[in-house]
Amino acid sequence: MIDTEAKIIEILQKLPSEGPNLDYKEMPYKPHDRLSFIKDVIAMLNAEAAMDKDKFIIFGVEDKSRQLKGIEEGTWRDDNEWQDLLLKISPKPIDIRTGTVCFENMIFGYIYISPLNNEWIYEVETAVFPDRGQQAKESNTLFRGQAFTRRGSTNVVLFSKDRQRILEKKIQSNNSKIHSVIVDSKYDEVLMVTLGLIGSWNENYEGDVEVVEKITGLSKDDLLIRIRRYRSDPESVLSYSNGVWRISDHLEFLLRESDKIYDNHIETFFDCLKDVFLEIDPKYNLDFDKRYASTILLHGQKNRYSKAIKEGIAETLAILGNNKERFINCADNKLLNGICKFIRDFFKSDDWRGYASQADYFQYMGEACPIVFLDEIIELTNKEDNAFVEFLKEKEQGITVTQYGYQLLWTISNIAKLEQYFSKAMLALFQLAQYNASFGEALIGIVLPWYPQTHAPIAIRVGVFNGLAKEDINLTWKLLMKLMPRVTTTGNPIQKPKFLKVEDIPETVSTKDYMEASLGYINIAIEISGNDVHRLCDLLKVIDDVDVELQNKITNRILDASIDLSQEDKEYLWDKIQDFLVRHRKFSDASWALKEERLLSIDELASQVLPDSAHAYAVRLFRKDQYSLMEEKDSYSLEEEKLRDKQTNILKEIYRKDGIKGIIEFEKEVENIGIIGTCLSNFINNTDISYVISKSEQVENDDLIRNLFLTIDIERTMEIICNEPEETRAKILSFLPLTKQTLAIVEKLGRDAQKIYWNLTQVLGIGQDCFEIYEKAVERLNASRRTDKSIFILYNCLKGGREKLKYLQ
Repeated sequence: MIDTEAKIIEILQKLPSEGPNLDYKEMPYKPHDRLSFIKDVIAMLNAEAAMDKDKFIIFGVEDKSRQLKGIEEGTWRDDNEWQDLLLKISPKPIDIRTGTVCFENMIFGYIYISPLNNEWIYEVETAVFPDRGQQAKESNTLFRGQAFTRRGSTNVVLFSKDRQRILEKKIQSNNSKIHSVIVDSKYDEVLMVTLGLIGSWNENYEGDVEVVEKITGLSKDDLLIRIRRYRSDPESVLSYSNGVWRISDHLEFLLRESDKIYDNHIETFFDCLKDVFLEIDPKYNLDFDKRYASTILLHGQKNRYSKAIKEGIAETLAILGNNKERFINCADNKLLNGICKFIRDFFKSDDWRGYASQADYFQYMGEACPIVFLDEIIELTNKEDNAFVEFLKEKEQGITVTQYGYQLLWTISNIAKLEQYFSKAMLALFQLAQYNASFGEALIGIVLPWYPQTHAPIAIRVGVFNGLAKEDINLTWKLLMKLMPRVTTTGNPIQKPKFLKVEDIPETVSTKDYMEASLGYINIAIEISGNDVHRLCDLLKVIDDVDVELQNKITNRILDASIDLSQEDKEYLWDKIQDFLVRHRKFSDASWALKEERLLSIDELASQVLPDSAHAYAVRLFRKDQYSLMEEKDSYSLEEEKLRDKQTNILKEIYRKDGIKGIIEFEKEVENIGIIGTCLSNFINNTDISYVISKSEQVENDDLIRNLFLTIDIERTMEIICNEPEETRAKILSFLPLTKQTLAIVEKLGRDAQKIYWNLTQVLGIGQDCFEIYEKAVERLNASRRTDKSIFILYNCLKGGREKLKYLQ
């Protein structure tokens, strides 16, 4: 995928003309545009002039002017939809990829058609008719057996004589591949094989030229004379574009010529490999927020080695690692030892910039020798002070922020597909998740009960969490909770690796396997929950989705663990159990709600966890989320009134037993002290209100005092605060609605107190009464630089039809 996206970006940079293997489109296909998609893909597949070439359909480019426009976010369809449409083509294409890339701050869509799709002739498998409501015509219907091709940049119908010619060309191509790479007598077999080890290189880069000279033993001039002559042959495996030489079908070529590669070739290859991957990209010498603009800031300074040669030799590394048995003329373990040594030496780097510079090639190292690659990552992430960890903490900031190391996600996820590497791959992702949460998400995606992305059996997928818990119980628990029923509801297939041999992952799982995996994760969670109150609360939520037997197992685990909890934790757990019960009883008609007989056992659990729940019940009533305390869902006002009565009775009892001091102590334990103030106004005396004021450290920020005075009348307010300092009176008056009466009282205060009032008032209660005082209020608020409140008043005046007032003229 990285290689494909790089090719797309290269096209967007150069914008070559359309042709048999390139088509620009301004807009993506719309959902009803199935026919156009199928027709365009078939035409590309059958393009005679581009049989062995990459083919692209790129969206977001105006086809005539080639102006870059991009596509709107959200208009690109999921790859699954494209792949479903490809089933309408026969034979089924084996390698067509879709996706998006970001270029120059715009999003572009693409469809990439690999040259591996060579089973010509491609045609319509089953007829495709227009959507319902559209009249079927020959022009908007695709018939079974119909085929298309491209001539230049135009799609045309493929007739029988054209079919015959393409088939003949296919037979000739197959025969030539059987006999030799190049049939011309000029072909230098040894030279081409050594070039095959390089894969690709750029003749304009000094480092590339040195590598090619070292491997081939030829000077640049001699080499170019020979390979230019070879390339002129119509059957040559060499391609050339913009200074880049490339071996076509790199994998196929190396395997076909593997018996011509000897130890001396391999030794020279690994020497060059080490040199190339020691290079540090100068962009990483820049600050993190300037690296995205490195091309400009470095004034054209380029690396010694090109991306072409890095990708070429990295591909060779992966090909060698996965096909060691094919290289029969190399000494036993020559390849394996060379690969292992290179990977181990690479991860000994003491400079994070080295990792950043070669991060795009992690996938090839991982595929070359997964076990060593994983071991190195696990060892380095186990330590805190090393260059690799520093690399993981680095980032690059442009329009968005990119955390370094993301290339490891796809690589390790692919390695995890194989059972023999699964456990190590999971441990590597787990340890990387300490630095980037995306690795944890990737780990979850691999072991989803309903869409696993590994061949590891269920027992191993489940059991791995026991091992992870020993490494970090908190992170393990966090990940495990995402595997509980109905928590993670989306999953994505992991694209196949380029060279690592992995069988396709089944797209569906049986109900039996799903249940076995889900129950396995739940049982692991029960086992490792310990006596942590937050984990016990998480377990409680799982009861929504399990049967009675598993419910009893969970409640027994919670009850056993609660014995050793502190009183505070017991009250916290009891409160969460009450939330569970209220939610199920409030929405008893919902499909997910438990029946009353099952809830009764949860009631019993609550009473056993906290036999004396009076204090916990009192604190619970004054939580911030008041709606969750309401036991019925039909009438909010009625439920609020019932709840307020309960709260008032609780406070009355505390007030009766411990007086106002008891109320102040209780206030320290609850979340919603404003509700206390609302309820107190019903029964507290003025002397105790004054006491509350005297104990407040910041009257202006005290929600209890605010709500208390909002619920008593202005006359009683003035009676209570008449003996308070002017500063305190101003703060309390700022809680009240802005009326003529309030303003008259404020104006009797001293200048400093008035400033305090206008700095604090929330101008509540704006209405008809306010119109007569608005000019003075706006003037005072503007003087306090609170223009937002001034505008609020003026807006309400406009709504009230007072457009002719001073500030609105």
